[in-house]
Amino acid sequence: MKTTTARIAETYALLDRAKCDRMETAERVAFVRGMQPLRKIAEEFEQTRRDAIKRLRPEGFDKAEKLIADFNAMPAEERGVAVASAEMQAALKANAEYVAAVNDCIADEAEREVESPQGTVSEETFGRLMESNPEWTIGQAMLVRDLLCNQED
Repeated sequence: MKTTTARIAETYALLDRAKCDRMETAERVAFVRGMQPLRKIAEEFEQTRRDAIKRLRPEGFDKAEKLIADFNAMPAEERGVAVASAEMQAALKANAEYVAAVNDCIADEAEREVESPQGTVSEETFGRLMESNPEWTIGQAMLVRDLLCNQED
């Protein structure tokens, strides 16, 4: 099954934080085995993203970054006044342009098709993985199932 590097990176990040307390030892081993091929692809994609962030960071962006962080920390009722200031508008515009530039830079790598690793986790193991992570949404569970169980319905 083909998938994209961004999808693998998203799945790996989710699995990296996953709990496996309801799984047997052998199932945990299979789970880790299933994650290993994902890890290499995810780490390479993350390095590409970090390089783009570093290379494309605008000069003097620290000030805009601080303004945005302060804005995000404000209570909601104070944000209306703050967002109207010219300084905040400039910071928000600079941030939006920076994020867009990074996303444009990594778009080809994010959408690059790669062969998904062969499914190494059984449906039963996947079920116990879901039981261990009740906070997962249906979409997150489907993402994991598609890659680790190598099934796409």
